[in-house]
Amino acid sequence: MIADREQIHLALFNKVKGLVGAKTVSRRLKGWTDVPKSEQPAVFVVKGNEQVMRQTGLPAHYALDFAIWIYVKHESQSVIPSSILDGFYAQVETMLASPAGLQEGKQTLGGLVHDCRVEGTIETDEGWLGDQAVAKIPIKILTT
Repeated sequence: MIADREQIHLALFNKVKGLVGAKTVSRRLKGWTDVPKSEQPAVFVVKGNEQVMRQTGLPAHYALDFAIWIYVKHESQSVIPSSILDGFYAQVETMLASPAGLQEGKQTLGGLVHDCRVEGTIETDEGWLGDQAVAKIPIKILTT
């Protein structure tokens, strides 16, 4: 049986709250036009699809999709938005690394899940045609 979904979401959110440099961290996604520059960099943790995998005679396994959205507003041509986004990517990777003493490559969110990791395509618009940079980092959570 899957751990409580709200506990899983909250555990991921609590990790993300520690991202250095974020002025706003929320579970309620807003459009970037609704987040003023004074509240950026902004980070949002949202739940997506859920897949149930079953084999006869075995308990179901679940794959939960989450996304971490990052908004960065920049004003100067001297600012390279990808360098700001890259800093957040590195923090997310570190945040989801295996804690010391646990099986290599596994982030269990305190034992709630089998693994929590970045998986898939990171979508990015670094503000090519304006001053708003946006990234969507896909997170896959596997349960036992």
